[in-house]
Amino acid sequence: MSKYLAYRFLQIFLIKFFLSWGLNTKEQLRNFFDFEEGFLLDFFSYLFMFLIFAIGILAVCSISLISNLTQKTNSSEKLLSSVEKKGIKNKIKIFPNKLATHITKIVDFEFRFEKYPIAFLVTAFIFLFFIKGNPIINNYYGIYKEYEIVVGQDRYGQETTKKKEEQYFIVPKEDVDKTIDWLNSFKSKRYDYEEDYYDNNYSVKKRGYLFAQTALIDGYEFDNEDLKGFGSYIVCLFFAFFEKLTNTIMYFLIPFILFIATLLYLDREPKTK
Repeated sequence: MSKYLAYRFLQIFLIKFFLSWGLNTKEQLRNFFDFEEGFLLDFFSYLFMFLIFAIGILAVCSISLISNLTQKTNSSEKLLSSVEKKGIKNKIKIFPNKLATHITKIVDFEFRFEKYPIAFLVTAFIFLFFIKGNPIINNYYGIYKEYEIVVGQDRYGQETTKKKEEQYFIVPKEDVDKTIDWLNSFKSKRYDYEEDYYDNNYSVKKRGYLFAQTALIDGYEFDNEDLKGFGSYIVCLFFAFFEKLTNTIMYFLIPFILFIATLLYLDREPKTK
């Protein structure tokens, strides 16, 4: 059971971390490296996003393969001995050539390894709502604007829309309500020269964060010149790593364990008198 929980926890955590990191590369380049809007920003943001997702996929697949090998050898000592015997360099060299085989093994392993599919799928789906921020434990809030954009028409000619977020900036917890009230005051004014505030069909919302550095990685702006450059970027990634680890424990691992415990309790055999 402990191996199963550890594997699922690491899997969900890595997906959460790399998704949050990779989907906000454009904002990160603006915040940390002062990129201006244009071709270079678009090019490097897509390039970095591709690299981050590639590393994330490799990390998730590696955990699956290691878990699969651990199950076959039944001990970490035998696993290390096997890797040492065959040579880790050789393993790395032949990995790309056997990618299709590895993917097949991973899919097969997922089906064999999964013990509580309903509990996992339900908990993972609920966890999607906590992919960013922490509504319970927080010291800062990221302010963002949520509005609807038209994406097309359905077969009946009705407009179909989807919600879109536009991140703004980070404020301390004690200032968040005052800031939201100030931003909402613009909704009653229609400035022709302020394109952002010309359309009143939006709402100003907040998202809690334990660290301001994590909110920066998630694409919000923070007025602090000390958080600029490559060194600050790496430091903020460490803060984001720790906060998203905490969030995964709070909003996935604990509910997942409780869900499994409930299922086991309900499926227990009644005591015979």
